[in-house]
Amino acid sequence: MVKVKRGKVLHTHKGSVDLSEIIGKEWGCIIETSKGERVEVHKPILTDYIEKIGRATQIIYPKDAGFMILKSGIRPGDTVVEIGTGSGALTMVLANFLGRNGRLYSYDIRRESLETAERNLRLLGIDNVVLKHKDAKEGIDESNVDAIFLDIPDPWEVLPQVHDRLKPNGTFLAFLPSCEQVNKTVLK
Repeated sequence: MVKVKRGKVLHTHKGSVDLSEIIGKEWGCIIETSKGERVEVHKPILTDYIEKIGRATQIIYPKDAGFMILKSGIRPGDTVVEIGTGSGALTMVLANFLGRNGRLYSYDIRRESLETAERNLRLLGIDNVVLKHKDAKEGIDESNVDAIFLDIPDPWEVLPQVHDRLKPNGTFLAFLPSCEQVNKTVLK
């Protein structure tokens, strides 16, 4: 993904492209490189943005986020809580999946993370997310939610708040990259 600017040149193994040639053209247009190769201009999709977003934290990549969504059983229009906003990569995927009629409430204890996530969400025009600067260990404001996603170092500390906030048959998922986290969460 490249930001198009007048006068900027993109150098590739197929030749150079004067990005000024793209300005004013439709997505899908074909342009020619300096080596005579034809390339097609594509509109960026969500995964393109996620790979390029500003980040101060490790992110959950789209393939993992997609698997989490499948396992959660959530659907467009549902209400979901995310604990551990970080840079907002999972936030963007969840919000996009939930659609305009869905709602995502995302908690983080670090203001800098929320500011980064807010910039990233604004870049994509995502507006069905409520960002909260709050420690979920002190409580989750929303109730009767369809799912809760956890991406924090100590998810076992939040489990007492999770159960009471889910709908009957609601699901919670925790992204646990280490065996120690899995053990502590399962044993809690």
